[in-house]
Amino acid sequence: MHTMKQAIVIFLSAILSGCILPYPHNNWTSPQVSGRVTDGVTGFPIQGAEVYIKGDSSRKVTTNYEGYYEIPPKKDFDWFVFVCPGPCDAMSGNFVVVATHTGYGPEEEEVSGCIGHPSSVCNGRKEHADFILQKSI
Repeated sequence: MHTMKQAIVIFLSAILSGCILPYPHNNWTSPQVSGRVTDGVTGFPIQGAEVYIKGDSSRKVTTNYEGYYEIPPKKDFDWFVFVCPGPCDAMSGNFVVVATHTGYGPEEEEVSGCIGHPSSVCNGRKEHADFILQKSI
């Protein structure tokens, strides 16, 4: 019980100091990522390749008949906003996008992310990642 009181005191202190502001909002956690997956030898598009953000296969997409894909942006609902004492862009992280298909080795590409505050950094932002897959032996 004593720990719960300490947590409440710390939380209220953070709110009163202005570091945390109660504000229900959507926070963008990753931008839209799109691109194309092609064969490394022929250059032809690969239909049905799976593309996803590493560590988040719940948003896995497949390429269309022209090899194109689009991973939609992700946003989470938050009750509070943390006010940074300096520039908050340093909180942004990068994502690794993976493309795979049966008979080909997987390929990875790093794209800019937008974890943290401000959420406007990612609002409507689009990233591009093309993949050239090599046949596996």
